[in-house]
Amino acid sequence: MIDIIFRWTHIFAAAIVVGGFAYARFVFYPAMAMIEESEQAKLREGIAANLRPWGLTAIVLLVLSGSYNFYRVVLSGVDTAYHMAFGMKFLLALHVFAMLFILSTPPSGEPAKDAKRPRLVLGAFISGLLILLIGAYLRTLHN
Repeated sequence: MIDIIFRWTHIFAAAIVVGGFAYARFVFYPAMAMIEESEQAKLREGIAANLRPWGLTAIVLLVLSGSYNFYRVVLSGVDTAYHMAFGMKFLLALHVFAMLFILSTPPSGEPAKDAKRPRLVLGAFISGLLILLIGAYLRTLHN
């Protein structure tokens, strides 16, 4: 039962993070372009403040549940392909965690720097999709 709880916790947290990046990149940022710059700045600050607890909670849940899941799989014995794919998944996860941290900090106020945020979100979204694909592949490598 505990295995199922940790697996679902991991899937739930990953879905929230990847879905959040998809929403931000393809819905939120295009809609935000339609409002004035002064309103955009206020909105960015509010979003960063609201994202911080959610992002940190997601990171903690993913690290704890992922560590438990990895431990359980490794106990059953896996081959080199599993470890290689897991290593790539872990590095991509670090990228996603870094983007969550960066995007949860208040904007700098420099338009050129803040204009990069949609691109950062897109990169994190792509990394998140790759993580999901690698996770599905890893599931085929053990019983």
